[in-house]
Amino acid sequence: MHKYVIKRLLLLIPILLGVAFIVFSILSLTPGDPGTLILGETAPREAIEKLNEQLGFNKPFLVRFADYVIGALHGDFGTSYRSGLPVFQEIFARFSITLTIAVLAILTALFVGIPAGILSAVKQYSAADVISTVAAMLMAAIPGFWLGLMMIILFSLKLGWLPSYGVGSFAHYIMPTLILAIPCSAGLLRLTRTTMLETIRQDYIRTARAKGASETKVIWKHALKNALLPVITVAGMEFGALLGGTVIAEAVFSIPGVGMMLLTAIRMKDVPLVMASVIFLALLFCFIMLLIDLAHAFVDPRVKAMYSR
Repeated sequence: MHKYVIKRLLLLIPILLGVAFIVFSILSLTPGDPGTLILGETAPREAIEKLNEQLGFNKPFLVRFADYVIGALHGDFGTSYRSGLPVFQEIFARFSITLTIAVLAILTALFVGIPAGILSAVKQYSAADVISTVAAMLMAAIPGFWLGLMMIILFSLKLGWLPSYGVGSFAHYIMPTLILAIPCSAGLLRLTRTTMLETIRQDYIRTARAKGASETKVIWKHALKNALLPVITVAGMEFGALLGGTVIAEAVFSIPGVGMMLLTAIRMKDVPLVMASVIFLALLFCFIMLLIDLAHAFVDPRVKAMYSR
């Protein structure tokens, strides 16, 4: 399996280069320049042009991209145009908040979506199946920003139970976690139901029942293990997406996380901060997908045998 891991790690090089090139190209096409951003629009034009020259902004596109890649290979990802701090100092100062929200959201989605999906599949066409299916459709259809605003009105303004903005205690994370976990749990519920229905109709499940195995053992020991393979994949992808997609929750609840930082950096064309943030999130997503593939090997011996070749 170590050969497979090495191959996947080597694939990170072209993936990250491709991501960096695409993002750098998009930022280069947007209007604005770092000199104006740093010195302000009221600064003398000569000072702005001099700063742009020092920063290498006036160089051709490919030269600027090559300089950025060379600097990144030496560990220099630049400093933020807005704050003047090293970009990863800004990212790491906020990443713990984003990571906390993403972890709480995916755990909540797993604890809600998977058991509900199993129950819905085992009790197909029952009242529990209908209720969970309709609930999943509703949860998937509700916009996150609207739900967040409604929660603020109800739980913060009307009832006064939860804080409406910022971080500082566990109560601050409840509403942001819910608006991210609800649509995620809806998708996991529907996927778990579908995979469980396919699995419990397999021949080996009928054989286990014919041998006298209890229904609980059939579901939890035989069926669930195989049905969870696609669920693990989707859950991992959802978690990776949450790390870069908490911007809705962070914007609604004024949370100083990576999402809000990245959105502000894009608006202000803070190229070094945008580049470092996107590369960092892309690297995290690739590592998460690698861990998912390794988890498949531990769940399914057939996958482990394939990786061992």
